[in-house]
Parts: sequence; C-alpha cells; structure tokens
Amino acid sequence: MYADVVQQREVFASAAESVAAGAFTATGKRRAVQVTVDGQGNLTEIKFPTSAYRTMAGGELGTLLLETITTARRQAIDAGIAQFAQLMPANLPLADILGGSVDVDAMLAEAARAMEEARATANRPEEAGDA
Repeated sequence: MYADVVQQREVFASAAESVAAGAFTATGKRRAVQVTVDGQGNLTEIKFPTSAYRTMAGGELGTLLLETITTARRQAIDAGIAQFAQLMPANLPLADILGGSVDVDAMLAEAARAMEEARATANRPEEAGDA
C-alpha cells in the first residue's frame, strides 16, 4: 500500500513538472502583440511581431495586452487540467476546483465525515438480533 502511495506521488510530481515546463503563446488581433506564459500562467515574454501596435491608442493596446495574456493563461490552465484530469477520478470537477467555483474545504469535510461514518459502522459490534 505504501509503495502505491509513493508511486502515485511520483506520477503526480511528474505531471506537475510537465505542466510547469510548458510554454503557452497567444497572439492578439492584427498580430499587434504576442505573449508567452509558463505552465503556471506567469508572463515570460511580450513581443510586438508587427508595427500594428504603433497605430493603436494606449487604452486599446492595454486592453489587447490584457486579452492576449488572459488567452495564454487560459491555455496554460487548460493544459494543466488535461494533464491532471487523466490522474483523477472521472467525476471529480477538476476544472471547477481549479477555477475556484467549488468549496474544496467543504468537499474534503464531507469526504472526512463519510469516511468517519463508514469507520464507525465497520467498528460497531453486531447487535444481538443480527445474525
């Protein structure tokens, strides 16, 4: 059993390293801007592949940068979800958990309660009428 836990931990560590090593690039409209993020969504590079950015108003360029960064970060998140989804139970809402729309503390508390209830039931001596 311990060997299984160690092996599973190694599989998760390998998946985490794979995601962390990723680079995700998105290009904005009119190829005015190109951004790259790492596997955690951290911005690693901004490029201006054409001179299109020169004709943009400051606010427009700022909005385009934010949109393009968001797109690259979404690619990184989606790749992480895809990598870890293979290792998780099929009914686990991984995207919702990572997106913050699931109360993980409540989910873990419910799982702990169910495990404790199962343990209490298993350890309960059989009643005299049961046979």
